Amino acid sequence: MPDTTSELLTAKQLAVELRVNERRVYAMANAGRIPYYGVGERKRYVATEVLKALRHEPRIAAHTTTSDALRPLNVDDTAHLRIRTAVGL
Repeated sequence: MPDTTSELLTAKQLAVELRVNERRVYAMANAGRIPYYGVGERKRYVATEVLKALRHEPRIAAHTTTSDALRPLNVDDTAHLRIRTAVGL
């Protein structure tokens, strides 16, 4: 049940608050990344609950894919990292 002091927001309103596209809000809700409440056939969001959920979500570097981030390093990866560090990249 939403906090009675919090306002139920539409996806468009939440997108403005989060500074993202409205489609991103729907995608995050459909993926289970943010909580929502069903009001009829529509979804409504409580900004404080969404922010709390996003704060507790693990961060992955933007340039990596999920499978890359979870893949263990192998010998070639560590050699590549040493070379990049020595060159100053």
